[in-house]
Amino acid sequence: MSCWSSLGTGLGRAVSTSLDHLEHRLSHLRAPPPGVPTPKNPRARKAPREFDELIAGLLTACRHDPGRDAGDRLAMLLPARDEQTGERLTDREWREQILTLIVAAHATTAVALSRTVYLLRRRQAARHPRRLCRRK
Repeated sequence: MSCWSSLGTGLGRAVSTSLDHLEHRLSHLRAPPPGVPTPKNPRARKAPREFDELIAGLLTACRHDPGRDAGDRLAMLLPARDEQTGERLTDREWREQILTLIVAAHATTAVALSRTVYLLRRRQAARHPRRLCRRK
């Protein structure tokens, strides 16, 4: 069983809330500052705390049984130590690494889907130019 299975849907909810808020802030430059109590702002402030709690739970679950082979990268890397200093990553460093992986996976998937839709649309336009060019 993977360490990731302990996350459930909470991680997706926290990441989605954060990304939705970021998109909203970037597309509405005149939106109220994050400290103003709008419906979106409290949820956006709560999401990083939820994420931190989920990651702490994930690390605890993986460290709870260090001898088990969960078959995922986190379980394999958790006991690793720096060759020069002999130190392990701190929980804060793990949080940053996991967040980087999640955001990178999200961005990669979004770009791949966008490119797929673009190519399908181009192919359809090449096959049926009149149908796509007609005005309604």
